[in-house]
Amino acid sequence: MRAKKKSFDVVKFAGLTLGGGKGRKTSLSILEYYTKEKKLFLSELYQGIEESGRVSADTQLIKKIEKHKENLNLIAVDAPLKVPKCMRCRLTCPGHEKCTEPEIQWMWKWYKKRGKKKRPNKIFTPYTERCAEQYILSDVDGDIFPDHAFGSNRAPLAMRAMYLNRRMKGTKLIEVLPRLSLWHIGQNIGFRKSRILSYKQFTKGEDIRSDFLELWSEKELSFIYHRDFKLMVKDAFAFESFICAYTGFLKYQGLCESKPKGFPKAEAWVDFPKLQS
Repeated sequence: MRAKKKSFDVVKFAGLTLGGGKGRKTSLSILEYYTKEKKLFLSELYQGIEESGRVSADTQLIKKIEKHKENLNLIAVDAPLKVPKCMRCRLTCPGHEKCTEPEIQWMWKWYKKRGKKKRPNKIFTPYTERCAEQYILSDVDGDIFPDHAFGSNRAPLAMRAMYLNRRMKGTKLIEVLPRLSLWHIGQNIGFRKSRILSYKQFTKGEDIRSDFLELWSEKELSFIYHRDFKLMVKDAFAFESFICAYTGFLKYQGLCESKPKGFPKAEAWVDFPKLQS
């Protein structure tokens, strides 16, 4: 009996905001794109994914992803998926002042460029920083200051993301920064620049997320159920998972930035939307 052909009338994109494996901040959004109708829907939004009984939060998360695995194009996750070059290198180390590896040379290039306009300009730490963070910090517009990929805030999330990536064989994961994605998406849809980056503030965040989603709905960028709209207004992590999923959709559409010229081939990249002219 001949197997049925897989239908690609619907393409799915998952957005994942990771919290710690023992916390309740992990959120997962599933976007479905109907290719014939060219319509995008937020079909599922899971908030506060945590352990249950003797089943870990990681396994709970993977079970939810597996429900949507058919026609799943990619998962966009807000955590590093690759360690810095220094932690992958097996050469005798001369120190990064003398290192000739392309990744380290790239970071020196951006360190020198930044030194022309920033004082003090501290030397990068190649065991916590990567080329992508250096590029975003030096050459992307806006007040985007990405944490070190393996600094104290993000290292545990990076370890979790890489652990999950290993368990989800055959599923494509890309790395995104919700804050950076939102900065560009917000400008592209005409949201006030002065408000975009305050979307997580304790006093203003809910109002900003509500106004952003209202504008989103007016422009009919995707369909959002009322219950999910309210949940994203209330929970910034759920909102970020939606932004992650939409960044994955934009990558599918060819609307994310390419790596800059000369970017080291073996280095990790962070996907983020293009700014429309």
